[in-house]
Amino acid sequence: MSTGAHDPKYLPIDMPDEFVLEVPDERGSWVDYGHYRADRMEMQADGSYLYATDGLALVLRCVEQQGDIVRTLDGNGDALVCRLRPICSGAD
Repeated sequence: MSTGAHDPKYLPIDMPDEFVLEVPDERGSWVDYGHYRADRMEMQADGSYLYATDGLALVLRCVEQQGDIVRTLDGNGDALVCRLRPICSGAD
């Protein structure tokens, strides 16, 4: 039985340590939206992820994930799709 307040609304995201978040453009090609690190994504009580830095914020609200494709909801509840493209840090 659900306890309500402590059950996350959104699904956990399996994300690479470091990745480029890509979104489709009007032609259906993937374009870079931003470069992110998983260790800077903060999971919120509702299951969403918050990435906040330099006055900018990104919120990911996952409703489905298939491999590197993540379906999310924006603040209005509209569905969005994005892709998490892993990148190497080059720290070797």
